[in-house]
Amino acid sequence: MRRSVLVIALAATLAGCSGSTGTAAPPATTSPAPTESASGSPAPKSASVGGTIALRGLDEGLVVDVTVVKVIDPYQLESKVLVPEKGTRLVAMQLKLTNTGTAAYSDSPANGAVLYDVDDVKWQSVVTGESSALVSVTLSPGGSRTGLVYFQLPTKLRIARFQLTLNSGYGPETGEWNLG
Repeated sequence: MRRSVLVIALAATLAGCSGSTGTAAPPATTSPAPTESASGSPAPKSASVGGTIALRGLDEGLVVDVTVVKVIDPYQLESKVLVPEKGTRLVAMQLKLTNTGTAAYSDSPANGAVLYDVDDVKWQSVVTGESSALVSVTLSPGGSRTGLVYFQLPTKLRIARFQLTLNSGYGPETGEWNLG
């Protein structure tokens, strides 16, 4: 009896070491902590329109307070350089950025901005050439700037939330504003 148990144990050990092409069992998984998203990155900090969220950047000491001042839907262009395609409209998010950290902030906020519709589809920002666009921003500690980030969306599409991540979308934290 002992010998058969030893043989079974040895066979199981050798089978685990062989060059078998069988499928291995998937690794054990755990649910993310409440402060993390399923991807393992921190869950977005959230607010409503008018609310301010402090976001950290990649550089030590980089902290920017971001306020979604208002949503302009539809947005009428100052000039006719970029005209929305037929069946679409422009939506502008008016943001106020204030550098509350100790490091200089230099970024293109539009690169880290996304808008989600009510079906949870992500929409990227567009460049308009408007003078109010937050295309390239540099702020010394204590500095502040207000401007717009634009999105071209189908005319009937309903928007749900706006997200911003510093460092052109590569920063360690994301702010999310509920638009509904």
